[in-house]
Amino acid sequence: MLLSSVSYEEEASIHSERELSHSQIFHFGYRLQILSIFISLIDLFPWCLFISAGSVNYICHHIIQFNWTYVKLQHWFL
Repeated sequence: MLLSSVSYEEEASIHSERELSHSQIFHFGYRLQILSIFISLIDLFPWCLFISAGSVNYICHHIIQFNWTYVKLQHWFL
């Protein structure tokens, strides 16, 4: 009785590990596909890279500026 329950738990563990590995492979393939599309777009439109890099820099700058303003306001009111 005890032996059958252990083997059932081991079988369930192996099955869940197998499902997890299939899921990881699927997500890796999905990310790889998105990366290849992005690289092909940059290859077709190289100016796209400069625009996206400038946009990220602009957004990050304003997020940092907003956080710094929030910290200063919090310091003044506390």
